[in-house]
Amino acid sequence: MLKLQKVVLLLDCAHSGSAVPTKPLLAGHVIIASCQASEISRERARWNGGLLTSRLIEALKQNSGFVSIEQVYGYLKDRVSMESGGKQNPVMHTGGQEANVVIGIGASNAR
Repeated sequence: MLKLQKVVLLLDCAHSGSAVPTKPLLAGHVIIASCQASEISRERARWNGGLLTSRLIEALKQNSGFVSIEQVYGYLKDRVSMESGGKQNPVMHTGGQEANVVIGIGASNAR
């Protein structure tokens, strides 16, 4: 079995906050859900899909393509909640040591 040290799972779908792990996550593993268990995720043609995904791409582009998972989550939580009028509120579950998790987008895609 492959054991990964860093795993980020992003869920941009309705009721994704209900994806709460039944066991504690391992250190370096992170789940970001686009909304609380009782909420739906917003989608618009102008976003080319979901609000969370759209704002994730925006966050990565603004930070030269690489950013810590805490920075991304803070940005997503603020922007998604604000743009949805408080009707969509992202949640994050971690196994600890999330400060060591960095995500990015390739330089050729960060336009």
